[in-house]
Amino acid sequence: MLNSSTTINMINRQVFNRLLSLKYFIGCGLTAFILLLSLFSLGVRSDEYNYRVLIVSSYHESFEAERNMIKPLKLALLANTNTQTFYLDSKRLASNLVQDNSKTLLKTIQSLAPDIVFLCDDNAIKLLSKALLLQQQKVVILGVNENPREYVNSQQFPLLQGVLERPLYLRAILALEQFYPSVTKVTILMDNTATSNIIKKHVFADEVVLHGRITVDYKQVVSFQQLKAFIHKINNQPDHQLFVTTLFNLTDDKSAEPPSYDTVLSWLNMHYQKPIFSFWKTKVKEHLILAAYGPSEEEQGRAAANMGNDILRGKKMTYQFVTPKNGLLYISQKQLHKFDLKIPTIYKSSEATVYK
Repeated sequence: MLNSSTTINMINRQVFNRLLSLKYFIGCGLTAFILLLSLFSLGVRSDEYNYRVLIVSSYHESFEAERNMIKPLKLALLANTNTQTFYLDSKRLASNLVQDNSKTLLKTIQSLAPDIVFLCDDNAIKLLSKALLLQQQKVVILGVNENPREYVNSQQFPLLQGVLERPLYLRAILALEQFYPSVTKVTILMDNTATSNIIKKHVFADEVVLHGRITVDYKQVVSFQQLKAFIHKINNQPDHQLFVTTLFNLTDDKSAEPPSYDTVLSWLNMHYQKPIFSFWKTKVKEHLILAAYGPSEEEQGRAAANMGNDILRGKKMTYQFVTPKNGLLYISQKQLHKFDLKIPTIYKSSEATVYK
């Protein structure tokens, strides 16, 4: 906790009072409460630290992939750096609430003038990067699927750098082929969110055919019921395999609450007759997904921290982005046993992480 003896400046006090309003808490619930506590702790400064860094995530803090990225980011920053993390929860909250939280956060960042702001995932970058750069704020981005040029103009590039996620989609499908050599069709199953729309635009806008015989289809679902109907439709197709990705924002006709990612994957495990693959390792360790092939979240966090450390040391910022060249394979041993599969010979070396 920062030194509490320093008073909160007037700008932060106004934001603090706004968050205290009953109307705001009714609209934002727990997210507003978390944001309130974060703003209170940020409003005071400590002499123990030389640098102040803010990290803003698009997700809720319970999302595993984001934790895997942010934890190594924090650990790799210079030791005398104070960090504070905000979670916009933009994948689940209504868009108007996300917009309100973003505007509040922008005012707070402007008043605090941190040394660096890290923006994690496309929604945080889309909502905040342009305004921050216009304030001459130094920004490092990570977990990005879209081309950064879609979010900011070239005049702002000198203050921007980061790590592009760009999951290795087509390579992942070829990894699947090692488990099922006879596969002829793969469906990429996603929700209708910003991330999935970006992936569709850049990778699956046109029909993709791999090795001359594997047709890659792209299916977006909006509701849990729509997902269930699709699964029942494809269950009897023998050479059809399924990749699941960002199924975080589905509606449910039978409930006011959206189904959690665990709920969706648990239902798929009960009703889909074949194993599930993914581009991210999230939920492989929990044995809800057979295998995942994609970039390392931890490596992205460390790479972003290295960029941040250079900035904190006074190195001149240059417009640069790095992209993981190779993916990592994660396999569930319990799922292998469930479907009577073995680890393909090509992956029996240290290239694959197997969760027991």
